Amino acid sequence: MLFHSVNGYTWAFAASVSAALGFGLVLLTEALGAAFLFTGGCFIGFGLGMFWVIVPYIVMEDAGEANFGLNWGLTLLMNAIGMIVFGEVFDWIYGWKANGSDQCAGGHCVLIQMIFFGLLCFVAAGLAWYGRAKDNSQAPSTEKPKKKRESRNKEDRARSKDKKARSSRGTRDEKSKDRKSRDKSTTKTKDREASKSKDRAASKSKDKSGTKKRGTDAKSKEKKKARA
Repeated sequence: MLFHSVNGYTWAFAASVSAALGFGLVLLTEALGAAFLFTGGCFIGFGLGMFWVIVPYIVMEDAGEANFGLNWGLTLLMNAIGMIVFGEVFDWIYGWKANGSDQCAGGHCVLIQMIFFGLLCFVAAGLAWYGRAKDNSQAPSTEKPKKKRESRNKEDRARSKDKKARSSRGTRDEKSKDRKSRDKSTTKTKDREASKSKDRAASKSKDKSGTKKRGTDAKSKEKKKARA
């Protein structure tokens, strides 16, 4: 219910600011104590975890149910690419600060990385704020995000139902065509069999009439011979 009452981009903005604050607190660890490292880690963890929760909600809200799989898959792909690229950059800077050795001590070893990631978090916060402003300008002021998502889901379901109905109508038409063609073929075969039976009956009747004529002719000849 809390996600429905607050815009998803607002949560993304809060997560970005939390992560940026966490990186800033990590930079203060060497000067002010280890408590800042723990606190900064909590802020960074909150921001990272909130992104994993809120990004699918934003994708569903903006792209709709039909395009959710593609957009969420692209989001995961870009996340994996970012982890690989930034991990290599982090390792390269760490080795550069360690002067080629495997170990580096002090805050200067991770200073550039923390500043870089903090700036990226502020960029993400700016983009989230821009998306929030754009989303609020496009949607009516009285419409809630829940109603928007429900209307989009209804449209997607209606489209899927139309596709299923069209496919079922197509299969029904094909079946009816097949039945009609089968009925035509059966009627043709029945007509052929009926015509053949008629021809046989006619030939049989002709044969019977021919035998009767021959019998009558033979009887008339015998009568004539008896008279003579």
